[in-house]
Amino acid sequence: MAATMKMQNGAPLIPRLYGYIEAPAPLLSSARFKRIHNQALKKAVRTVLRYHHRRRIPKHFRPDAKYKYDHKRRTGRTNKLKRIKTGQAIDLIKSSRTRQRMTRMIDNIRVGGSAAKHGSVVGRMTLSFPFPVRSRNEADSRTVTMRDMMQEIEAWNIFDQEQAGKELIEEYTKELFALLNSSPKMRKAYKAAMAAGA
Repeated sequence: MAATMKMQNGAPLIPRLYGYIEAPAPLLSSARFKRIHNQALKKAVRTVLRYHHRRRIPKHFRPDAKYKYDHKRRTGRTNKLKRIKTGQAIDLIKSSRTRQRMTRMIDNIRVGGSAAKHGSVVGRMTLSFPFPVRSRNEADSRTVTMRDMMQEIEAWNIFDQEQAGKELIEEYTKELFALLNSSPKMRKAYKAAMAAGA
């Protein structure tokens, strides 16, 4: 799912999802099947990133997100100012524009790599804050910096990872069989391999 594994308090922020796929032996030696496999996985990764944006990113803007995603503690003064300005003191919300921008728009989704023979497919989703990203008072460990906020948005919990893993399998299977069915030769080869008990 991601090219990097960042750490915060010993916990992974962006997970890597690994999967093993068993296919009938005759198909494994087929260059056409490998292309279909690669294409199906890339489509599945892109779909799962869209699911993540729609289903899980909004959860980072809820009051309980500080416990689910290990948000850095905000000071009493920060919360007071946020309440005055926005009427709420939810961690990531500086204004309603922040939540709207993050949950409604994806700047870019890129999926690359190769799934063939122990390769990996890498998916990256880019979101942006609706204001210039600057870091202030980096030396003050109590200050919540833009980097802290970016890490909070990036964070996945165990439930997120389990959900994404299931989604990836479902989407990959759906895409794989759609592509196999669109290729008469591959469909015939797959049926023959299954009938032979490969």
